[in-house]
Amino acid sequence: MVKRIILYVFIALMIGALVWVFLDLRQANKPVKSALYAIPQSSSVVIENDNPFETWNRIANKTVIWEEFKSLDGFQYADSSLFHLDTLLKKDENWESLLRDEKTYLVFNHTDNGAEWGWLMKFPANYDYTELEGVLTESLEAKKDSAGAYSISIHEKNFFVRFKEQMVVVSPTEKFISKSLETLKTGKSLASDSLFQEVYKTAGSTRHGHVFVNYQNISAIGQNLIKAGDEEVFKTVTNHFAEWSVMDISMKSNEVMLNGFTNLDPLDNQFLGTFSNQSPHDHDAAKILPENTASFIHFGFSNYLNWYEHYRQWLEKTSQLYSHDSLIKELEVNYKLTLEKDILPWIEHESVLGYLDDETLNHKDRYFAVVKTSNEVLASKKLKSVSIESAEPRSYRDYEIHQLKTGKQFSLAFGRHFKAIEKPFYTIIDRFVILANDERTLVKIINDYLAGEPLIKKESFAEFNESVSEESNVFLYCNPAASANLLMSFGSDRLDKFIAKNKTFIKKFQAISLQWSRESDNLFYQNAYLLHNPVYKEEVHSLWELALDTTTSMKPAVVKNHYTGANEIFIQDDNNKVYLISNTGKVLWERQIDGQIISEIEQIDVYQNDKLQMIFNTDEAVYLLDRLGNDVESFPVKIAGGASAPITVLDYDNDGDHRILVPTKTGDLLNLSNRGEPVKGWAFEKQESAIKSQVLYTVIKRKDYLITVNEKGHVYGHSRRGNVRLEMEEVLPVHNNSNFYLHSNSSLESSYLSTADSFGLVHNLLLDDRLIKKEFGDIHTPNIYLHADINMDNKPDFILADSSGVRAWSDDDDELLNYELDNVTPTSLNNYQFQNTSAVGVSFRSKDEILLIDRTGKLWPHFPLRGGMPFSISDLNDDGSYNLIVADKNGILYTYLLDDKM
Repeated sequence: MVKRIILYVFIALMIGALVWVFLDLRQANKPVKSALYAIPQSSSVVIENDNPFETWNRIANKTVIWEEFKSLDGFQYADSSLFHLDTLLKKDENWESLLRDEKTYLVFNHTDNGAEWGWLMKFPANYDYTELEGVLTESLEAKKDSAGAYSISIHEKNFFVRFKEQMVVVSPTEKFISKSLETLKTGKSLASDSLFQEVYKTAGSTRHGHVFVNYQNISAIGQNLIKAGDEEVFKTVTNHFAEWSVMDISMKSNEVMLNGFTNLDPLDNQFLGTFSNQSPHDHDAAKILPENTASFIHFGFSNYLNWYEHYRQWLEKTSQLYSHDSLIKELEVNYKLTLEKDILPWIEHESVLGYLDDETLNHKDRYFAVVKTSNEVLASKKLKSVSIESAEPRSYRDYEIHQLKTGKQFSLAFGRHFKAIEKPFYTIIDRFVILANDERTLVKIINDYLAGEPLIKKESFAEFNESVSEESNVFLYCNPAASANLLMSFGSDRLDKFIAKNKTFIKKFQAISLQWSRESDNLFYQNAYLLHNPVYKEEVHSLWELALDTTTSMKPAVVKNHYTGANEIFIQDDNNKVYLISNTGKVLWERQIDGQIISEIEQIDVYQNDKLQMIFNTDEAVYLLDRLGNDVESFPVKIAGGASAPITVLDYDNDGDHRILVPTKTGDLLNLSNRGEPVKGWAFEKQESAIKSQVLYTVIKRKDYLITVNEKGHVYGHSRRGNVRLEMEEVLPVHNNSNFYLHSNSSLESSYLSTADSFGLVHNLLLDDRLIKKEFGDIHTPNIYLHADINMDNKPDFILADSSGVRAWSDDDDELLNYELDNVTPTSLNNYQFQNTSAVGVSFRSKDEILLIDRTGKLWPHFPLRGGMPFSISDLNDDGSYNLIVADKNGILYTYLLDDKM
């Protein structure tokens, strides 16, 4: 069923897109009705979008979530269909402006057989459909009936298209189209539905559209997913929950947020209306929930007794009050328990029903409940009066544990979901009554509470909690990765089969939540949130992981896809295989090259056609690859004698005429064009030893300087043609870990090269041939030197790392940071610049971990992380969030989501 719906939706979108492509845009003076006039008031779900293909581009190219959904039946077809549609529309120059002009609607209606759907759009007035009809009949072989409706068969699926009063309606069922046209005729549409219009006016401005939910009819869509026998209960709860919701859609790479409002019918008695006189309450109970809580539902009250009176009114409206009162009488007779005297008086602001992720417990024993009490002494007294008398109370870590004769009173007090609490054990912690079907659960809750490790302190939940409201009246939370058993317990056979088949998919979603918070008597603020985390583990925010064929030592490079604008990852393993990987962790291609890459990965536009190539070098050759991994023209270019340092790629005049400078082991410096050919007129004279440094380039007083350092420490400055302009008498130290940095200023006297010897003594060689040495204390060997701006004063600072720590000093020799290490030698050191701060990254191959240290010397939240190689930090998905890409010692590539400290 789900597969067919997905298939139909995207084929219909393609048909609708053809309407846009071949229609001639004309001016219209006559006002035209909105497509809302053709949408019935009984519609269950309506999705509005005024730029669907911008939304599609973000979904397809910049979200990890869509990549996961493509693993499900039907979604791969949807992906390829929309890609084809996107390509088709880009051939027409007007499509983007056209789609900005009018809103489109995807509508789901309930029927006796489940659901039907259709796609609607309004055209400007006075369109001529002649050319469009030709496209339908000739290109798509559509057949037109006597009523003017077109039928089209695509991949053995029938679709119907109908035009009426500047509306186009597409659907796989004629019934949907007939209903839309009838609605257009009668006027009983969403455009005339006052309650729909009430929420419609609250919709915000968003690029990704809005979702409207009609609670009166939503059950038909999800009813076939509910266990047999529970369908009527599901229908009662959903159809009498509220009236309409509108939610603005916001998407990032690994999350979807829906925010908006839900309204009530003031003439009806709906469940959410039981909170109409209740202010939203905070989630204080979260400090009690154990860290392995998989799901929960939280109610927040400002006046519980007032809520209970409204709840009884709702029960009466839904014909449930009689059974409710019958159970009250049953408790009085069987247990001498009076609800209004023994339970209701001590309840205060919060109630929670939770479910544990604990494989040692059976399904029913994973449930627990938390109820806040206004009077701990009264609650204890009343609960003891209905406890099992023969059972000796147990004291665990100074908390008494008792067992109740029944838990039915709590379903009466809070709703039928509390029926999961059957004959519970209970204890009281900090004014919260804790109930659980299994005593071990109480022990776990007590331990977590005393250890200061409840759910609210768990890193994964804390991350999620940052994106939800701090207060609410109704709060539903589910960690799908830990709740498969819970979902299957109330699902139909169809849902159970889906979960069993797609457990890997489900476990890649870290959290789903729904919240409602009272805004006014008949209006509630609503928040829905979906968080994806495919390698979900405690305190590690990994978007995805990918195993390379073998280990790697390379710092991943982030490159741009010139077609989609998406960022991608380029990396090489230790067997000389290079990979291009999408920002969702999919290997786009891989190939072998002749050796290890020793340079950075740069992108250049060789042909000046807005298509980028990747350039880099190994010891043996210079490579230039297109985005498919193919060699460009005359590349790779073999390096005579072998390269001794990374290449430098220069575009002196910013005209696309690149120069590729290749230091060699023979002391030569090759100068190649961007076609791989030797540059004519190059006058460089071979030096006495191999060039050790990458060529460093600067312009001072309108003169170019190409700075080189050879393995004897001699420093030269050359012109563009290779002639010597500077020849230093002072010599710089050269060793295996040498790094050379050029700080350029307005004169030779104020510009310098900086490096450090193997003992950590810094050498600054000014370009007027003066050498200044800086000693920053006792630096161990081996060490790593970095010259970069840490304190963000636009001056490079001096950073040294050895087995004792990472330290940095300013240009004025003031200590900026000092982070101690426990006698472990770093293998790489890098600087990262963010918008408002900077940080130093340290990798430890021996420990297979990485650190990120902020500019004050404090460790970044959640570090250390797994992965001992050099790492990159980038906004991979263009969503304002930073990702860290690193490999571990086993060749596993991790992409972490950094804590937002920028």
